[in-house]
Amino acid sequence: MTAQVSEILVNSMTEVDFSDYALCNISMSEPADYKNWQKYPFQQKSNPEKRTHCVICRNGYVSVYELNPSGQLQLIKFEYPYGPETVEPDLANEILEGDYWVEFRKDCYVDKLFVPFESGKIVADKRKWRFFDKNGRIIKDKKKWCFFKIR
Repeated sequence: MTAQVSEILVNSMTEVDFSDYALCNISMSEPADYKNWQKYPFQQKSNPEKRTHCVICRNGYVSVYELNPSGQLQLIKFEYPYGPETVEPDLANEILEGDYWVEFRKDCYVDKLFVPFESGKIVADKRKWRFFDKNGRIIKDKKKWCFFKIR
């Protein structure tokens, strides 16, 4: 599969950072249970008429999120950057609720970082974050992971 463009995350919570990782997926499933992967049930949907599917953007849009200062993740808008014409984004303004996992990657083919959210708020304790190599094996030694602020 061709490498995909990542979603956009604006991190407004100063207590956590994700280095140069990009937000890739949001799942209701336990990270190790990749065979039963279940997408987060968003209420807001992108506009199918504005989507332009291409090799690097199979969804036809890019979701923009904000991790707000209180630790909640909010879907801000849908952008449609790959069409032949400039298209206005659609506002979503949906705060994600419940328990879920956010998957981060440096690119499509390297190690994954999974960050849990409980009752709609990030679990800032990095000891509860999950690290997997590109083959799906849990990485026990997290010393190799560095964390720097993004956006």
